[in-house]
Amino acid sequence: LSFEKLLSRKGEWKQLPVNSQLFLDMRYRLIFIYQYHKDFYRTDDVCLKSKMNHCDEWFKLTESLFPGRSYSRAMIEFEKINAAVSLMIWMQATWKPTAEVNLFIGEINKMGTDPVNMLKDEEDQSLNNMIKQTLMVALESREAGKTRVLINQWADEDEEW
Repeated sequence: LSFEKLLSRKGEWKQLPVNSQLFLDMRYRLIFIYQYHKDFYRTDDVCLKSKMNHCDEWFKLTESLFPGRSYSRAMIEFEKINAAVSLMIWMQATWKPTAEVNLFIGEINKMGTDPVNMLKDEEDQSLNNMIKQTLMVALESREAGKTRVLINQWADEDEEW
């Protein structure tokens, strides 16, 4: 049985409550399987949207079980941002309308606000820097044909670029 089938809660599995730790752990594992495991290293929209959906479901479940900010939540937010940027690249590669892609880029940048704000005071800035760099990929790809000056909203004040 695959995790996806178990999460559909058919047959005996529907007896478990939706907020079961088992389902939470399965979603967590799937989030880190998509885009990393050789069988799930695909950049198609179905795979990426599925990963983003697992992130959203994990957020809903953890918010009801243990609300508030956490490093685990920030890691999952990074995974969602990473999947969203990959989906944005797929959208551009398949010639989706520019307005649709730019709207999605705006959504991606909104995804980064909470984790960046939470992680800005951490001693180890590696996760925060990874999130910022991933967000910059989205920002820089906005309508590549136009000449524009980029203002890095994620840069530190003392950081030169």
